[in-house]
Order: sequence, then C-alpha cells, then structure tokens
Amino acid sequence: MLRPRLALTGCSKPSESEVHDAVVKIMTKQGATTEQAQAYADCAAPEMVDKISRTGLNNLVDDGKDAKGSDDDVDEMKAIDKKCTDEVLGK
Repeated sequence: MLRPRLALTGCSKPSESEVHDAVVKIMTKQGATTEQAQAYADCAAPEMVDKISRTGLNNLVDDGKDAKGSDDDVDEMKAIDKKCTDEVLGK
C-alpha cells in the first residue's frame, strides 16, 4: 500500500496555508518586515492557489523558488505581485 501513496506525493496542490507560509518566508528573506510579508501573503496566497499551476505551487512550497511551472504561471505571478504589492504598499 505504500507504493500508491508514494506515487501520489506532490500530485496535489499545496494548501493555502502552506502557500501563505512559503510566501512569508520568501518575502522576509528578501528584506520585507514580518508585517509586510504577512500582509502580502494574505493577499497573494488565495490568488496563487486559484491561479498558479500545481507544479508552480509545489516549487514555491518545497523549494522556496518562484512559482514557475509554465509561461501562464509567470504572467499570473506578475499580476498577483502587482496587485498585492500595490495593496500592501498603498500605491
């Protein structure tokens, strides 16, 4: 029974909570304050789970990399980043 479970590892999208935590970690590593990182993640995580591919989200959560999985992911991330940066920074 372990074989099918192992085969399914990484097949599902990470939860919104997992994405949120990964975004906070990445943002604070990039120099954002904890408050800024939390606010950005509050905005970005739900949209990312809805719009970014499973591969992109797994890269983000597992490796702390940009959520790249396809060209569509890059376009979506740019849109999410702009929206959430404007929201957090009040632009």
